[in-house]
Amino acid sequence: MHNKIYDRIKQFIVDSYKFIIFLLILFFLLTYEFPYYIDTPGGLINLEDKIEIDEKFDSVGTINLTYVLELKATLPNLILSKFNKMLLEEANDNAVIVAYRKANKEIKVVDNDLYITYLDSDAKTDLEVGDEIIEADGQKLTDKQQLLTIISQHKIGDTINFKVRNQNQYNNKKATLKDGDGRPIIGVVITEDKTLESEPRVNFNFSSNESGPSGGLMATLYIYNTLIADDITKGLTLVGTGAIDENGNVGEIGGVEFKLKGAVKKKADIFFVPNGDNYKEAIKLKDEFSYDIDIIGVDTFDQVLEYLAYK
Repeated sequence: MHNKIYDRIKQFIVDSYKFIIFLLILFFLLTYEFPYYIDTPGGLINLEDKIEIDEKFDSVGTINLTYVLELKATLPNLILSKFNKMLLEEANDNAVIVAYRKANKEIKVVDNDLYITYLDSDAKTDLEVGDEIIEADGQKLTDKQQLLTIISQHKIGDTINFKVRNQNQYNNKKATLKDGDGRPIIGVVITEDKTLESEPRVNFNFSSNESGPSGGLMATLYIYNTLIADDITKGLTLVGTGAIDENGNVGEIGGVEFKLKGAVKKKADIFFVPNGDNYKEAIKLKDEFSYDIDIIGVDTFDQVLEYLAYK
């Protein structure tokens, strides 16, 4: 009896050895800890230490991001880190554009490249992560909004033709639009890589392990405050989180619990957070733990400025 079981196990290993090796390799790649770290959200970073602007106005208070906690780097985290780094760069570009326009300062977008940084598993396309989209429906693209407009002019099930560049090779690709809550979508995340010219000049000093779009709102506020004569901080410690787009709209993010705890720990006065689920979560935490901090939900950058104007 034991010999039969042993023979069956042996035969299974012989017949399935390739699959077994694949599982072992996959397990290694998903769990192996590389000798460096990737960060996750936590306490506070004063943006004065991260953003340099020529000829800036000083402030009495501070405008802050949340800091990050360290996690050992596995391969999935490394891939996510690369993706989040691109999102950080896009958020920084948007922050400069919104702040400079609001402060009536000179800002010009001299180049804008569109990259595929995420692909849904059920997307019906031969587009790949890393593709730079050059054209859609024969139109040369200048920004993400132009592509979204082209997509919106089609119906679910339509096919869009693309010209892309990847590693200096040009290719023609296609995508069949799928249903995204009643509207046509490709099923990808597109990140913009802008080249900006501004006066005064601005420079970001984020380290290689700081990433993600969630600092966009507060970066916008910091840049704007350095460009105007009136100090909108009024001596307060301002903290917040939220993505920002080129039009000043604030988008929801993750990790609100850790970011709010960090703000409270550092005795911040105000915590700005995107309206919606982020705001609800922040208010719930404040009520549950009796946090002594003002939590302000916003949908746009203008709402932040309106609140501070009457503070």
